[in-house]
Amino acid sequence: MMYEVQAAICIVCLVLSGYGKGQCAGSDQVSCTCSCPSVTPKVVAFSVMRTTPMGPLNADTIISFDRILSNTGSGFNQQTSKFTAPLSGTYVLSMSVSSTNNGLSWVRMYKNTENLVSVHAYGKPYAMASNQVIVPLMEGDTVWLDLAATSAIFGQGGPRIYNTFSGFKL
Repeated sequence: MMYEVQAAICIVCLVLSGYGKGQCAGSDQVSCTCSCPSVTPKVVAFSVMRTTPMGPLNADTIISFDRILSNTGSGFNQQTSKFTAPLSGTYVLSMSVSSTNNGLSWVRMYKNTENLVSVHAYGKPYAMASNQVIVPLMEGDTVWLDLAATSAIFGQGGPRIYNTFSGFKL
């Protein structure tokens, strides 16, 4: 029974690692041992939201997110409110924001130090704005949303969530 459990663990490990059907290394089932490579998640996806208002502030500020809907691959860090790509590849990244009653919200999406895209909800109270990009990310690249100084985003909580940041690896 012990050897069957070891063999099953080895097969699961190899399959999850993407190494085919998996087989135990060793000449007989008694000495079956597995040296599985570290399992790196192949699926990377995150979706976070901010449920409270933010701004206006005196300086550009990273938007913090207080609720995580999903974080497959553990790329989003709630302490820094930044997504760090755990794997290199092509990612789809999106954001949506709502302006406050003053009608001015300017949010930028950064990759490392590069401004990828912006949204500008302006002119009407509680205007919505969104943007989406498909970009290559190298392992370790960071992406975050930045609220421009003197602008603000609306937040109310409950079922009324307007400010989101999401992404996934293709």
